[in-house]
Amino acid sequence: MFKKLLSVAFAAAACMGFNANAEMVVDAYTDYSTMTSYPFYVMGYIPQFIDGAMVCQSPHYKYVSVNDATEDDIAASSGTETINGTEHYVIPTEEAQWYQYNMMQDFSSLVGTTYEVKALVRASEEAEVTLQIRNGWSSSKGVQMAITTEWEEQTVYVEEWDGASFTITGQCGGNDVKYEWKWLQVSHNEKPSTTEWIELLVNGDAEGEYGEVPCAYAKINAGNPEPALIEAVDGSNVFAVHAGDCVSLNDDGSYADASAWDNQFWIKAPRAFSAGESFRLSFRYKASQDANTNTQCHKENPGDYLIWHAIGDIAFTTEWKEFEKVVTVESDMDGMWSVAFNLNAVVKTATDFYFDDLKWEIMKLDEGWFVAGDFNDWELSEAVEMTYDADEEAYAAIVGTDAKPASVIKVSTVRGNDQAFNNACIKINLNEGEDLMSAGSYYDYSAGAAKKIELPSAGIWKVLVDDTTNTLWVEEASGIAGILNDGDNTAVYYNLQGVQVANPVKGQVYIVKLGNKVRKAVIL
Repeated sequence: MFKKLLSVAFAAAACMGFNANAEMVVDAYTDYSTMTSYPFYVMGYIPQFIDGAMVCQSPHYKYVSVNDATEDDIAASSGTETINGTEHYVIPTEEAQWYQYNMMQDFSSLVGTTYEVKALVRASEEAEVTLQIRNGWSSSKGVQMAITTEWEEQTVYVEEWDGASFTITGQCGGNDVKYEWKWLQVSHNEKPSTTEWIELLVNGDAEGEYGEVPCAYAKINAGNPEPALIEAVDGSNVFAVHAGDCVSLNDDGSYADASAWDNQFWIKAPRAFSAGESFRLSFRYKASQDANTNTQCHKENPGDYLIWHAIGDIAFTTEWKEFEKVVTVESDMDGMWSVAFNLNAVVKTATDFYFDDLKWEIMKLDEGWFVAGDFNDWELSEAVEMTYDADEEAYAAIVGTDAKPASVIKVSTVRGNDQAFNNACIKINLNEGEDLMSAGSYYDYSAGAAKKIELPSAGIWKVLVDDTTNTLWVEEASGIAGILNDGDNTAVYYNLQGVQVANPVKGQVYIVKLGNKVRKAVIL
């Protein structure tokens, strides 16, 4: 098969929109009316809390770090102030200073999801604020929120977010407008799940013997991790960790506080998980006293630390509680095998911790090549399977009909769960300045979560993927379908609309029929 790699880009598509049959899920909510001090990261002026609102107004002074200040800065300053742990000189100015401040920090988000950001806010005059939605500083989107002089709920949308976590930074500019915020909420529209799950753990209910890979480990008083004890508690077998008082002595012989990780429990999967994969973790838990713990990700061997975050903090009480969460592995969690519970995070005294009904499940997914888009109303679980086309030496699928033409698609290597589909999408690699895909052009692709591909126009298209060369291209299916394979060995040329061409032009792309074979080629 002849392939000519051309550099033509695709344009971003409009958001998928909110499904009327789905449920709005609140992902994060911050109530500024209850705050008395600013808890987030700030760049410059620190917002104030006045009359039940977070008040932000560009100040008529600027901050200069004591490490960067010149003699003139020092002479002009009215004093110093500590910002994010660093001392700064405060320098009065005639003009308002540009500043920005985090309004909500680091909550988990779903790749390929459209988010609704809503706030109760007012301003001293009608104005717009840029809300910078970002995952770190490398991946971000700016959305404009219009604000009036009355207390009103304002809403903006973050379309097709492709980061793994979410921070909202307010960028008010350098004007004299005063902004007052009561609360900020982030939500998304979630369809009822039809996902099937496959259990990976052996003996997660503690009623039998450990399998080849024990699913539960424990560490007592800074010792070595061992398979967790199984004991009878409340009428059934459970995993038990009897955390000691403390593990070390001060120089004077008194006990030192235990480190958060001196007593630990692990739930271990039978294999490693890669960035972008999802799993569902659930368990029952209680303790002999109230105790807050935190969690980490570890590598193959329990105790082999990977990253400080995992499933969040877990609050134990003396009554059995249930935990369940679908986790998408972030880039810094790549290669994780287990979730570690740091049992001495807060409580340092002897405590008995109990776990039961451990489940580590993965989604039952179809694997192959699949395409979905506006032609099937973005029903990702019903994405069209691409089949191998021997003539084209590629996987292919026809998308679009006369009634529902295709104009925007996603191509993924899995099907069966929307989030998994989005995580496994491919993206077209573009050169700077490219913004449109064209028929007959070939594109390199690579892994890229939730990437949309805009087709040359709305219509009926044949989408092809060659996974040996990592290239994707499209052909107009209506024109190709009209070309007959009649066995004649004379080469006949057609344009991409299926119209026969008597005098093909060098350098142009044509559909070539030779005998009973039809191929696409560039005339040389």
